[in-house]
Amino acid sequence: MTDSSSFRPPSVSRADIVLAVIPAALFAAVLLGQLLSIPFQSALVGGALVAGLAVGDGLFRNPPRRPQSA
Repeated sequence: MTDSSSFRPPSVSRADIVLAVIPAALFAAVLLGQLLSIPFQSALVGGALVAGLAVGDGLFRNPPRRPQSA
């Protein structure tokens, strides 16, 4: 049995955030497209652009790095 006072929530890395932004952007685009009467394809293109920016940021602007050994 573990001591509840030593429980720490898992840390969230930048890569985790990028992976969460991709489907969230697409879902939000489709949802906003329905709510604002925007054509489906236009809304999806907007969501894909946001998701693409997140992928570009995660791969090129702030790429994953190997852990530094001590």
